[in-house]
Amino acid sequence: MKANQIETLPLKDRFKETLEEARVILPGIQALFGFQFVAVFNNGFAKLEASDQRLHIVALFLTALSVVSSMAPAALHRQAQPDQVSERLVKISTCLLTFGMAPLAIAIALDFYIVSNVVLHDVGVSKLLAMALGLLLILTWFIFPWSVKRHLNEGGR
Repeated sequence: MKANQIETLPLKDRFKETLEEARVILPGIQALFGFQFVAVFNNGFAKLEASDQRLHIVALFLTALSVVSSMAPAALHRQAQPDQVSERLVKISTCLLTFGMAPLAIAIALDFYIVSNVVLHDVGVSKLLAMALGLLLILTWFIFPWSVKRHLNEGGR
């Protein structure tokens, strides 16, 4: 098989791959979610500025949204189509997984800002680093895949 050769997967394999992707990313999201919860009960959390504490709650909510979105494909399949796989199920599941990455990227960048500000004691540098990380996440998780898909769809196989 050539490096640029493309093979279309059967529907059941496409859905299996979608669920496998969810299984791969979900433990990482759940670990982050757990650490975000625990952080509130650490002594250092009370020392944060009230604005940073609220920012952490926003990041926690966004991570929860990502968990919900990442777990939804399995729940959808199990409850709506337990004995079937459809094109619609694959598309909805793919959209849910992709959607879940956006709030996760924002949550990571927000919490990275809080941590870097605690360590560096420099709001400006911390904002710059968090924005750079957020941009990197958006580039690698959304723009790069979109660019590759566009290239492939234009016949750049």
